[in-house]
Amino acid sequence: MKQRKSTHQKSVYYYNQWKKRKIFVMLSLLLLIGSCFVLTLNSTTTSTTTSRILTLASLRSHFVVQKPKIAFLFISRNRLPLDMLWDAFFKGQESRFSIFVHSRPGFLFNKANTRSEYFLNRQVNDSTQVDWGEASMIEAERILLRHALVDPLNERFVFLSDSCIPLYNFSYTFDYIMSTSTSFVDSSGVHTVAFCALKGKKPLSSIQTGDMLSGVCVHGEACQFSSFADTKEGRYNPKMAPLVPVNNWRKGSQWVVLTRKHAEVVVNDTTVFPMFQQHCKRRSLPEFWRDHPIPADTSMEHNCIPDEHYVQTLLAREGLEGEITRRSLTHSSWDLSSSKDPERRGWHPVTYKFSDATPMLIQSIKDIDNIYYETEYRREWCSSKGKPSRCFLFARKFTRPAAFRLLDMSVLGSLRKATNKS
Repeated sequence: MKQRKSTHQKSVYYYNQWKKRKIFVMLSLLLLIGSCFVLTLNSTTTSTTTSRILTLASLRSHFVVQKPKIAFLFISRNRLPLDMLWDAFFKGQESRFSIFVHSRPGFLFNKANTRSEYFLNRQVNDSTQVDWGEASMIEAERILLRHALVDPLNERFVFLSDSCIPLYNFSYTFDYIMSTSTSFVDSSGVHTVAFCALKGKKPLSSIQTGDMLSGVCVHGEACQFSSFADTKEGRYNPKMAPLVPVNNWRKGSQWVVLTRKHAEVVVNDTTVFPMFQQHCKRRSLPEFWRDHPIPADTSMEHNCIPDEHYVQTLLAREGLEGEITRRSLTHSSWDLSSSKDPERRGWHPVTYKFSDATPMLIQSIKDIDNIYYETEYRREWCSSKGKPSRCFLFARKFTRPAAFRLLDMSVLGSLRKATNKS
């Protein structure tokens, strides 16, 4: 009897021990599973957080990079004689601009011909030989635009010659150009002249010669002379019709600033450009008569300068004139008395030499704040950001000695500091 009782007690004891071990094992397993779950959750949370941080970082990086830029498009024969002046202008603004240069075929910008790193290897690789007064000039412009449009960040496209200088620093120039959604295109469809003007005052004196204006201003008025008229010259060739009707014919400065939309219109044009190649040609000059048949009456020739008509006429034909500000941002002074040859008068602007480069000259250009177009009964008051402003950001034509004299005299101010009040 006692033996049976002892055996039963042992069985109960072993059963309880086994039960405790089972519970311990189960609790251990649950604890292990729980630990794994927590670790997995933490890992997932950490991964998600890290992913979010990386995503935010990449977004920030994306938005930092995606700032709009201005493409500066230089048309040059060979080297850029004013490269160091532009070097000071661009310094410290590397993320806000791009540069493209059209020079003669085969010319390369290297350390032997430019001291500015901004122009090294910036020449386009498919340039064409440009002859003044020929359609090759607008082909050069189209080539520059094609290259500049490859960069999606380029939102404005500024054409400049190798004799242009900036009048203000980069920040002021950038803000001025980007303050409006329009292109800056000097465009006129009728005989247009601009007289001396100062804050709305009438001109004190002016002399009309032929179909262009030569003016004389006194008492320090700000003067802007516009030679872009098309009455007696008969530049429009009826052979362009009907693809380029006369009511779309426009004239203006080739130094335009285009929005991306308008730049694409120019590059994609397959209608107007061929018409200009065929029917818009400058009048023959005597020195070229040996190579071409002598015209019976040179006065009957259509003296058409393609680059003074192409962009303006194309935008008019495409119905885009409501998207332009009808003035150029580049100042040129046209002097009709500079040539004794009437065939050449008014064809080229004044070239400023060393002795011309004075503080008074630069200030007189900066002071221009309006242009009056007499036959359109229109006064163009210049504005930026909705407020009255000066009209010009650039000026030409300056020789290398003249430009460097201005730089040495600090006439242009510091090109690296704010000059909004200039």
